[in-house]
Amino acid sequence: MTKTSIRNGAPLAALIMAVVGIIFDYITPLGVAAGVIHILFVLTAIWFRSPRTAFFFAGIGTVFTLKGYLLISDIQADTWIVQLNRALSVLALWVVALIVYFQKRMANALEQSEARHSAFIDNAIDGMITINNQGIIQKVNPACEKIFGYVAEEMLGQNVNILMPEPYHSEHNGYLQNYRNSGFKKIIGIGRELEGMRKDGSTFPIDLSVSEMSLKSEQLFGGIVRDVTARKEAERSLNRTMEDLKLSNDELEKFAYVASHDLKSPLRGIDNLTKWLAEDLAEVLDDENKDRLEKLQGRVLRMERLLDDLLEYSRAGRNLKKTEKIKADRLIDDVRSLLNVPAEIAITADESLDGILIPRMPLEQIFHNLIGNAVKHHDKEKGIIVVSASESTLFYEFSVQDDGPGIAERFQEKIFEMFQTLKPRDEVEGSGMGLALVKKIVYRFGGRIQVKSKEGKGATFTFTWPKKPKIRSITI
Repeated sequence: MTKTSIRNGAPLAALIMAVVGIIFDYITPLGVAAGVIHILFVLTAIWFRSPRTAFFFAGIGTVFTLKGYLLISDIQADTWIVQLNRALSVLALWVVALIVYFQKRMANALEQSEARHSAFIDNAIDGMITINNQGIIQKVNPACEKIFGYVAEEMLGQNVNILMPEPYHSEHNGYLQNYRNSGFKKIIGIGRELEGMRKDGSTFPIDLSVSEMSLKSEQLFGGIVRDVTARKEAERSLNRTMEDLKLSNDELEKFAYVASHDLKSPLRGIDNLTKWLAEDLAEVLDDENKDRLEKLQGRVLRMERLLDDLLEYSRAGRNLKKTEKIKADRLIDDVRSLLNVPAEIAITADESLDGILIPRMPLEQIFHNLIGNAVKHHDKEKGIIVVSASESTLFYEFSVQDDGPGIAERFQEKIFEMFQTLKPRDEVEGSGMGLALVKKIVYRFGGRIQVKSKEGKGATFTFTWPKKPKIRSITI
């Protein structure tokens, strides 16, 4: 009989007990403590939802008890005995009512707790299984039905090993027996990763955690099952991607090394030729030509250093430990030495750059492209380019500001794409890769870059650089 059917029949049972009590009290002489019969009426309050019903029924029972005394004239005992019996009957009614009240409150609290617990289990996305110490399934939640493909009735009463493929199927009963004999916990309270088996016989990876509990001296085990098929597939996909990325990085490093070596060979030849010319023509060269040869040698050495830095940068995703303190004037001098900057364009660096600890090579490459871009597109007789920096708790922020022609708003996103230039290729030197490379470097180190500009009023490129950068592998 369900709780609902009991509650539906409770009013009728209470009415019957009330009528029986009244009749019994009426036909029983006053010398007999017949009023206690109304206790049965009060006890029916336990079938009602509200605990206060017990007090209500006790009040009615009290009225019945007192009326029984007043209406019955056949007194076969002393009056004081009758009155005492009636008083004790009333007291008994209220004691029983109090007991029923507190018992009902505890029962309601337990029922609410069980309802919350059942709602939690029934709505959990993980499967929950309860078994006894023989491995027999006692309870499952709806998630188990979905995970294993059984309906609950097909699992209840079965050994839990029906949900396990070999070798777990054969080993499980032995494990339970060993635990009962030795008390040694292999997975209880620890959890493990193994395979489950669906109703159709297919297997899949699961995470299983097991706990032990006792209920009315019965030893039970609770298991939480999670289907990790999607997670395993994601892990395999991630591992494949990481392997492909590692292979690509290795190939890139080899390419950078070969390219660096092949480019250095002609540079060394140029360096040697300039030295021979300087030595052989020392007596006939004037000061201006000697200065030109020295500049040529300096630029060759600078180019060799750049190639070395490019090789190091190709390994940047593997090693971020090599950082340097930036010195503003040296940084600008190094960038200027590789650019053909007209004397009419001034490049200044704010002292705020001094002392910033950062990988020098990628930062220098960014400034080389931004400053070179500003110089290349400058359309006035004179100009100025200002490099500055600021910092917050987590980031450095760098900016390169020029007073050139500016960039129309419709192009301000497009300029960061590969092979994009604002002028025809025959009017401006360059491949259109500079700003795309800048964006790639900045983003790879965890920063962001943007441009603010109005046509005819110059442009300001601003980019952020994390103080603790994390290399990100990207394709632009």
